[in-house]
Amino acid sequence: MSDRAIRLSQCRHTIVRFGGIFGEGGPNHLGINSMIEQAKLGHAPTIVGKGVALRNYIHVQDAAKTLIYCLDNKITGTHYSGSRKSISIAQMIESICDIYMDGQSPNYQDGNEAIDQITVVSPSLPEVKSFRSALEKYR
Repeated sequence: MSDRAIRLSQCRHTIVRFGGIFGEGGPNHLGINSMIEQAKLGHAPTIVGKGVALRNYIHVQDAAKTLIYCLDNKITGTHYSGSRKSISIAQMIESICDIYMDGQSPNYQDGNEAIDQITVVSPSLPEVKSFRSALEKYR
């Protein structure tokens, strides 16, 4: 409703929507952030099911850079941002284990598979780092 109100005001605006922002110290409502924190404490994260559901999250540093890009380049309108490369939850968790736990394997738990949650990224927005390269760079 707030997006609609902004558009209806006919003011010049930029709305950037993110499907999921990850990074150390990130909000725990996004499970991958909790898993990063668990791994930093030496606790192997758990993959429920096979972890095949796809995501295209963006690192908090890249999200900030995207907002600056929009300001610098006078990008207006409503845009969706994230990585243009989707990876599975299992791949994300395995990367977390590789980077924060010297390659220790994640735990697996039987359970229902999650569904894909992919944000279609606006072509007006810049490329961002892959999940793994963002974890490595911004660690």
